[in-house]
Amino acid sequence: MSTEPTGPVSYLRSKSEFMMLGVYIVALVGLAQPVANLIVRGWWEQPHSVVYQLVTLVADVGLGLATIEAFVFGFGAVALVLMTIDRAKRIQAALLWLGIAVAATQFVTRGFLFKVAVNPLAHLPVFVVGAIVGARLLLPLAAWRALTNGTIPSTRRFPRAPLALVTGLAMVLIGAWVEAHVVFPVAVTTLPTLPIATLQRTLLEVTIVPNRLAIDSVAAMALLAVTRRFVAYKSTRSVVVLGPKGSGKTTFGRGALADCERSAGVEMNGSDNMLSIGGHGTDGDTATVSNTRENIERSLTMQRGQLFPTDLTISTLDHAGENLKGLAMSMEGKEEIEGLGRVKVEELRQEVVAADTIILLIDTAAYQKGEPAGLDAYETILGEIDPETQVLLAASKADYLAEEFRQARQLNPFDSTNLPVFTEWVSTKLGDHNAIRALLNAADQDTIYPTYFASEAVADPETVDGVVDREPVTDNGSRHPYGFVELLKQIR
Repeated sequence: MSTEPTGPVSYLRSKSEFMMLGVYIVALVGLAQPVANLIVRGWWEQPHSVVYQLVTLVADVGLGLATIEAFVFGFGAVALVLMTIDRAKRIQAALLWLGIAVAATQFVTRGFLFKVAVNPLAHLPVFVVGAIVGARLLLPLAAWRALTNGTIPSTRRFPRAPLALVTGLAMVLIGAWVEAHVVFPVAVTTLPTLPIATLQRTLLEVTIVPNRLAIDSVAAMALLAVTRRFVAYKSTRSVVVLGPKGSGKTTFGRGALADCERSAGVEMNGSDNMLSIGGHGTDGDTATVSNTRENIERSLTMQRGQLFPTDLTISTLDHAGENLKGLAMSMEGKEEIEGLGRVKVEELRQEVVAADTIILLIDTAAYQKGEPAGLDAYETILGEIDPETQVLLAASKADYLAEEFRQARQLNPFDSTNLPVFTEWVSTKLGDHNAIRALLNAADQDTIYPTYFASEAVADPETVDGVVDREPVTDNGSRHPYGFVELLKQIR
């Protein structure tokens, strides 16, 4: 199992987003000059009649190059504005603004002037048309309808905008590279009229201009590699939550969603069947059914990261608890399970094997009764998974230990400022149990993160007495979740 690094490695990981920001700034500023040079040479100074001829062919129909530029600029401006107000892409948008500013200085230095700049007011209507077309194509349909109705769209996610910008940049760079380095012996527009033999001979005579070929190629590919990361919204990491039957897997999902909803700077969305657990969202569960199995998958999408946020999807299968022991047997390669159960276990095994992070739930209620369940199965599973898989331990229903903690430390566990102390205390308390200590050793961990709920009265930091409400699943807004965000922030 992969353990959490400490010291300098942990510090660098905590600052990774800021380090990545520095890398992006250096890359964009450093690449702006050679890329601008490529664009000027390819599209203006020395076009070799390949892509440029095709563009001018369209312009000759009556549009004109300045008209085409005005439309493209309008479309691109809307895409960049949408990316700027996108909560998940505003830093990337700022970096693009910076890159454009640096490139613009290079254009001015080289004396390059877009044709539309000669008389911009004359082409303003075309610019507006390009902006309208861009808004229609790049905005989600609901946002477009709201905008046309005179209201401000509620969404702040526009995934088509960065995709359009990066795609357009790629087309410009590829076109500039071809123009600067590929020479056809005849006009490209005449190729369709040539006899087959002549066409074959002509294609063999195509030459490559070696001047600055390596620099242009590296600069273009490097810029596209950097900006391609601006398109991604999804994290590639998968997280699986495991626990014995009744240990609180479904409640864990609902608690994570509710805790993120009330935590500043943390965003999470749940699938309809996850929201329906507490009477929210749609009625009933969404199930995938076949003639051999029925699996109910609940998923959460958490926004992680502040500068470059991505969506991390966390999913659980409701059958995981009933099949935990079977999962352990399957991981060991045993074939005792047959029929319907075997199909379910195999599906669960595939999810666990593919997971980047596994969260193991320790049922605090069962621990209080002296019978923590599922620990043997956990150890077996941990012995079979990839050593690089991140493993996190969570104490579900940790409010069962709340009063004991209050008496031992004279602190209220339902005051969020005391959560770090409560986490340390719970880790020590549960770690005193031999089976749990063995699990910690198997997972190569020393922390068990408490996750729990409390009623309105108990959650009041001024309250010192009271009985914890043990029905958090029917959350109607009066129960407060604790510890879920802190646990999810540990996911790499």
